[in-house]
Amino acid sequence: MFVTEIRNIPYFDGHCDTIYECMGTGRSMRENSGHVDLMRGQRYGRRAQFFALFDNVRELPEGTAWTKLCQMHDWFCAQAAENADVMALCRTGAEVDAAAAQHKTAALLSIEGADLLDCDMAHLETAASWGVRLLNPVWNNANALCLGGRVVGPGLACQIVDAFLDHEFEGGRHQKRINKMMALETL
Repeated sequence: MFVTEIRNIPYFDGHCDTIYECMGTGRSMRENSGHVDLMRGQRYGRRAQFFALFDNVRELPEGTAWTKLCQMHDWFCAQAAENADVMALCRTGAEVDAAAAQHKTAALLSIEGADLLDCDMAHLETAASWGVRLLNPVWNNANALCLGGRVVGPGLACQIVDAFLDHEFEGGRHQKRINKMMALETL
């Protein structure tokens, strides 16, 4: 049974790159200088956090995206075990409520960028079995669109693809970072 109501969570953060940052720097999720660390999070009382499994696929060796995703998941699971006193991996709203009642960070998993899944439905199913509950677009304008052939009919699929292709990138707060990356590409 899927619980859609999450009660008594005054702070719910929908995204963070803590896994990427901590793995890259050798830091722990418990205490680090990133924008999310578990001990600082304790000040918020009841809280939930989506932790993004993310890497820049363009910088990975060809054919290694799925392997990298698995490594990040394994690292996250080890961190969750080491920090079980302050966090709990959650897959449902009921589990989020239980973690909050124990004054633990309710940790939910997301994947930032479908290209880490190599557009393979078996990989998506594996990620779901890990507890991944959200697939985020990436901020660097490198989004991939994947549709499930068994769940999206051809008419709707064409409409989705048309909308995806016709929509211009809005830039917004991430445009400055994209401009920096594009400047590096021209060097």
